[in-house]
Amino acid sequence: MIKGLATAIAIAVVAAAVVLVGWLVGGGVRWEKSGRATVLCYGKLFRGLGVLCAGVAPVIIGIVLVITLQTGATKPESAPIALGLAGFFFLLGFPLVMEGFRKQVALEESGITVRSWFGRLTHLAWSEIEEVSNRVSRGFFLVRGAGKKIKVGHYLEGLDIFAQECRQRLPAKVYGDAFDKPLNRPFL
Repeated sequence: MIKGLATAIAIAVVAAAVVLVGWLVGGGVRWEKSGRATVLCYGKLFRGLGVLCAGVAPVIIGIVLVITLQTGATKPESAPIALGLAGFFFLLGFPLVMEGFRKQVALEESGITVRSWFGRLTHLAWSEIEEVSNRVSRGFFLVRGAGKKIKVGHYLEGLDIFAQECRQRLPAKVYGDAFDKPLNRPFL
């Protein structure tokens, strides 16, 4: 009876996780209703990986631990190992969740605005941009000007739109060969 209950709970958790991940991971490119900005966000793969690591995996490990402790299949001495594994997945996924859901880049008529993990906005007008470089090994474009730096990650959706906007609004010497170099996106 307990094994059947454990199986039913596991099926319910997996089904809920799939629905939750499908609902949460949205993302990609969106256009604001005013039509004045194109917003680049991280895609479903990046966001989904973060949700699975930071949320789903620790919950499943916790449920399995509780059930196996109750049934006697696991000894209480093994609990710290399982909790450590759950913590490892959480620590692995937390930065992905913060980056994937909080960071976004808005391309506007006036310039580029980036929202950081904690909601701080950094705006750089097109006329203030001095250099756009592609940091292939670090996985982002660096936009510099007016004493500010903006990072545009290679895993953002819509980088072709970013390149197109830069080519239209900036002199060629500002971006040079930045858009001819490869992207550091090994999983896509």
